Amino acid sequence: MCQPKLPPPSDLVAGLTSSPPTLPCRFLYDAKGSQLYSQITDLPEYTPYRAELGLLKEHGTKLATLIPPHALVVELGCGDATKTSHLIHSLLASREPGAVRFVGIDVSAEALRQTDRTLRERCPDLPAAGIQLVEADYLTGLRAVRSANPDATLCLLWLGSSIGNFGEGEASEFLAGLVAAAGGDTRVILGADGWKDRGVLHAAYCDAAGVTERFIVNGVQHALRLLRHPDARAADLWDYEVVVNERRSQVEMWVSPKRRVSDIVPGVSLEAGEKLLVEISRKFTPLSIAALADQAGLVVQESWRTPGYSLQLLLPAVQALQDAWRDTDTLFSSVASWSAQPIGLRHPFSFYYGHLASFARSRLLPGRPAGHLDLLYSRGIDPCVVDPSRCHAHPPPPPTWPGREEVRAYAVGVRAEVLADARALPARTHALHMVLEHERMHQETLCYMLAQQRGADAALTQREGVLGALAGRWAGCSYRATEQRCADAAWVHVPATQIQLGLGRAARHGFVWDNELGTPAPQAVPAFRLASHPVSVREYKAFMDEAQPYEREGLWSAGDWAHISSSGWKRPAGWILDQEGRLHVGLPEAVYQWEEVADCPVYVSLAEAEAFARWAGGRVMTEEEYAAAVQHKELQGLLRSVAAEADEQATAHCLESGGWEWTSTPFKPFQGFKADPMYPEYSVDFFDDQHYVLKGASPYTHPSIQRGTFRNFYQRLYPFVMAKFRVVLEATMASA
Repeated sequence: MCQPKLPPPSDLVAGLTSSPPTLPCRFLYDAKGSQLYSQITDLPEYTPYRAELGLLKEHGTKLATLIPPHALVVELGCGDATKTSHLIHSLLASREPGAVRFVGIDVSAEALRQTDRTLRERCPDLPAAGIQLVEADYLTGLRAVRSANPDATLCLLWLGSSIGNFGEGEASEFLAGLVAAAGGDTRVILGADGWKDRGVLHAAYCDAAGVTERFIVNGVQHALRLLRHPDARAADLWDYEVVVNERRSQVEMWVSPKRRVSDIVPGVSLEAGEKLLVEISRKFTPLSIAALADQAGLVVQESWRTPGYSLQLLLPAVQALQDAWRDTDTLFSSVASWSAQPIGLRHPFSFYYGHLASFARSRLLPGRPAGHLDLLYSRGIDPCVVDPSRCHAHPPPPPTWPGREEVRAYAVGVRAEVLADARALPARTHALHMVLEHERMHQETLCYMLAQQRGADAALTQREGVLGALAGRWAGCSYRATEQRCADAAWVHVPATQIQLGLGRAARHGFVWDNELGTPAPQAVPAFRLASHPVSVREYKAFMDEAQPYEREGLWSAGDWAHISSSGWKRPAGWILDQEGRLHVGLPEAVYQWEEVADCPVYVSLAEAEAFARWAGGRVMTEEEYAAAVQHKELQGLLRSVAAEADEQATAHCLESGGWEWTSTPFKPFQGFKADPMYPEYSVDFFDDQHYVLKGASPYTHPSIQRGTFRNFYQRLYPFVMAKFRVVLEATMASA
């Protein structure tokens, strides 16, 4: 006897009556669909699963440090939890088993059963009471979890690039909805697949074995079975097509029936050849992920990447601001004397504590009257190195700066004002991101001031400092982490290419500074060779011993030599001679004997970098060449990730990390530049032919501001920044 048809689910009706017709992706994951997806993850063409697994294995320990103690780890769409088990292992290794609690939310009962089996087998130290499984959609499940744990910190795991199944506007709205449903103290670890070559993307969803096609067609059959439709078992009814949509940055999986499929739901049929969109898989760039987070009221706090995949920790913006304040306080706890001024070209330490508060108040609480301390701390100084009497506009420094307790009380008051107005902050997204980045950038200022103070105090035996506390929350905060394998040094050939500098204002991105924006235009970059590694402490010391550069005029430009010779400059600013004449290198966290850091990048001014490069027969790269080098490295990495055999070509190391990378390009606006009205002097005051562009990041740069478009800028003779360099040769020159 025929069973009566069931009322169609509302989301299915909405999808089938849309234009074009679509199928909700939840229908893909019945028992058979879950089995087919498991087979997809093993396909050679499909790299996201293995890339994400590799990131969780490699960075599980760091991820565990960023999950607060006693937090509830909640995975959305947990599948079989194979990947998640590696993170659970890292959590169990760093805390008591009873402090680790996991909740899996999935619409598939079979997936939840497999999750339970996986965790019990792979994580035997996880108590059974520490595993909770919820069969529900994400939002319903999260509300239930929050209701049962009203005061808990929730860390949401949304892996597998499931965010890619949502359209551009839907994704940010749904992400914001997840955080709202979770409520309270919540953070998100998000997996996102990256945009790749068209051929690579097409093959990933149209595999040679046809597994993905069966997975998609099974989803359609599953929906028809639920509706008790007569064509539910006609697997050979459907044609399958994969479309790589570059304009939308997504891969689309379509099916079309070979004949008419009547009355799928009342009044809705599919004609022969009519296309049904079953699934999309949007692909992301770091900038588009930042834009997504921004639209959802979140901040990308840290990222971990392969050439084609990324994990990122997302925080609600106000929580990110409070975390930044905590890190500022941690840094200042290591400053013995707030009145100390280790760098004459900068104000004393105490100024920066007040300045960060003044900047936050002026941008986040606009319209409120400015008091004496608001004005006093409103702007710092960056005087001309060769003539400090020349400086941009700034408040005149007082004869005596306010004491520690006065400036601390001022900052505490400002923070309280900001939090009291927290409900208004989401409407001030641009201002909030600007304040966050400003705070993080000045934390690095404090780091290089601490390095100089260590040298001034001759604290030559200190090894552990306050930066150890930050290292658990930041990516590095350790100079020793930049150590290179110099035995692998080689020359990297970067072929002639075209690059684009400057973000178009219509491009998808999160917060950026005004100098990152412009009118993008292709620029040709001729082929060149660059050293695979930045110049090390060992190599720079050999340069000093052999060439005696600070006494040799011919290695310097005329202007640089005039300052070098008249100022008594004898070595890099962080290098210190003790009473016995032994050389040490001063960093924020410690002062090292030079031999301990011999293979770390040397931090010098651009003038010193160019002197070394001349001696070595080369030069320092331009901003355009840096962009070409990064583009070439990314292409090499992507090819390696999909190739059967490893590529033996030399690769540039520490290009985007290990220290800011000096370029020989003066800091100028891109075509179409417009000053940010919220902070118009940020860039404009330094388009002065005295400042030069630096790219990348140092170990002391907070991960949240590390992006490819960021342009740092310093004067060529400013010696205190943690900046490295490497030698570049013309493509036609023989390399030694």
